[in-house]
Amino acid sequence: MKLLLALLIAFSASAQTKNRNSAARAANAAPAKPATVPARPATAPAPPSARSVPVTPPAPSGPNEGALAIGAMLGTSGVLNGKFWFSKNESIDLGVEFIDHPWTVFYGNYAYNIPEMFGHAGFWGDVQLYFGAGAGAGFWDRTDNCGRWHCKWKETSTGSGNGFFLRASTGLEWFPKRKRYTAFFEAAGSWMWYPTNGSKIDAYLGGRFFF
Repeated sequence: MKLLLALLIAFSASAQTKNRNSAARAANAAPAKPATVPARPATAPAPPSARSVPVTPPAPSGPNEGALAIGAMLGTSGVLNGKFWFSKNESIDLGVEFIDHPWTVFYGNYAYNIPEMFGHAGFWGDVQLYFGAGAGAGFWDRTDNCGRWHCKWKETSTGSGNGFFLRASTGLEWFPKRKRYTAFFEAAGSWMWYPTNGSKIDAYLGGRFFF
């Protein structure tokens, strides 16, 4: 009886030892779990104000190609005039006098305009320098002596009293920013070549509204 009890105890101890060894081998054979790496937070996009946005320079003041302006100028004479721009630099200027024998003198000038005389058009707008050259005609009675040109008629000559002259001008014209009107100063010289010689220097202040 004692021998049978001793054998059972020995068998039980042997089984426990075998189970512990199997568990140890299984633990050693199991793959190691990878270490958990904390995820980096996503980088937030830059706010719109911080992004690079191209800056468009302001459009220069002044008329564009095809613009038409109508106005008047006063000085040594009075003139109603119109100006048409073929381009930013080229224009034609037409005028008719309404003081000193009104509506009898007409002229036309080709003008070359130079924008931004004092740098890029800023808060106050743009100032342009222009030069012009052209011709004109006057339609007088012979007793008017060619109006302001004071030509002299020969007693033996015939004709209605009409005359023709050459004209040259220069001026400064101010174009306020985002406005459709201008103000300008102009000086002009004219030389009569028919019927007799005569000359005149004029100075004006004027304004125009352009479309």
